[in-house]
Amino acid sequence: MISKRILINVLAGFIALSGLSAQQLSLEDLLLEPSALLQDELGTGSNTVYQMTEGSDNTISINQLQQNGQQLNLVRTLQVGSDNQAFLEQLGAGNQLVLIQNGTGNIYSIVQEGINNKTVAIQNGADNVITQELMNATGVYSEFIQNGNGNEIIHITSGMVDQNFIIHQNGDGLKATVIQSN
Repeated sequence: MISKRILINVLAGFIALSGLSAQQLSLEDLLLEPSALLQDELGTGSNTVYQMTEGSDNTISINQLQQNGQQLNLVRTLQVGSDNQAFLEQLGAGNQLVLIQNGTGNIYSIVQEGINNKTVAIQNGADNVITQELMNATGVYSEFIQNGNGNEIIHITSGMVDQNFIIHQNGDGLKATVIQSN
C-alpha cells in the first residue's frame, strides 16, 4: 500500500514536471490517454477549479460563466470513494473539463454552452451515471469512459453544428443514449 502511494506520488510529480501541467487529479490519472487528459492552456483571467475528494457521500457543484474577456473555464476533479456526485455548468468558449470518479454509486452531470469545449469523463466502479447536455455549441469534443457494472451515459445535444464524441464502456448492463436536436 505504501509503495503504491509512493509510485503514484512519483508518477504525479513526473507528469507535473513534464509540461503536462496535470494539476491536481491523480490515481495515476488512470494511466492517461483520453486525449492526454486535455491540455490546460490557461491564459490570464481564466476560471479554474482543481478539486480532489477522498471519502464517501461527497458532492461538488460548480458553475462557471465567462465574462469580461476571460479565455476559458477549466475544471479538473478527482473523486475517490463511494456515493460521490459532481454537478457542473460551464458557459462560454474553450471550456475544458476532466473528471475522474473511482468508486461506487457516482453520478456526474454537466451542462455546457459555447464553442470549442472539451470534456473527458472517466468512471470506473458500479452504478455510475454520466449525463451531459450541450447547447448551442460547435467544435465540441467529448470522451466518456466507464468500467464497471450498471453504468449509463446520457448525451443530449441541441443546436449543434458539429461535434465529436467517443464512448467507451466495459462491464455488465451498460447503456448509452444519445439525443440530438437542432
